Amino acid sequence: MSRESTEEIDKYLKVFILIFWFEMEWGLEDSVHEKIAKLEMESLCLEGNLQKYLIKAAPEVESIEISDPMINHLIAQLKKGGMEGPLNWYRTRSLDYADEQAADLPVEFPSDIPCLFIGASKDPALPPAMFTQEMKERLFPKHNLTTIIFEDANHFLLNAPAHRDKVTKTIGDWIDEQDLNFSSKSADLLLLSRPKI
Repeated sequence: MSRESTEEIDKYLKVFILIFWFEMEWGLEDSVHEKIAKLEMESLCLEGNLQKYLIKAAPEVESIEISDPMINHLIAQLKKGGMEGPLNWYRTRSLDYADEQAADLPVEFPSDIPCLFIGASKDPALPPAMFTQEMKERLFPKHNLTTIIFEDANHFLLNAPAHRDKVTKTIGDWIDEQDLNFSSKSADLLLLSRPKI
């Protein structure tokens, strides 16, 4: 993500926030929702789409009066500092990749750590078909991965009101299962390691 991208997002900050609000399914006023829905957007996760939709939506959306106090507060706060900081995470992707390559990390995840993957059926950034069984076998040869796919969910399922409570419950239930497994293993280990009197 370039510095020019930040300038463009700062320029169209209101449009940017409203598009993401729409994508995250947080609920918008009907007039705003209708205008953004008319854009027939492809995924914002695909390169170039965000810029395209900011420019396309700006004439229609920029002038809309927003009555939602939460959205207005968010826009006001982000205008104070701009989007440079929040967008820096995306700028470090190539640096992170280089660091990981230099560290020569193993391909496989540690077999003694249970792992959970929560995916979304409509996630263009990581469609379920991309995370193949072959890939899972390569990354998790000891089968220490639980995979759960949420149907009719997109990339923002963790924040979407229709899914976030289910996601939270799913994670909590999975952790509880791991805790039970760990507790029983720990108890067995304690029994085995207890000194004999």
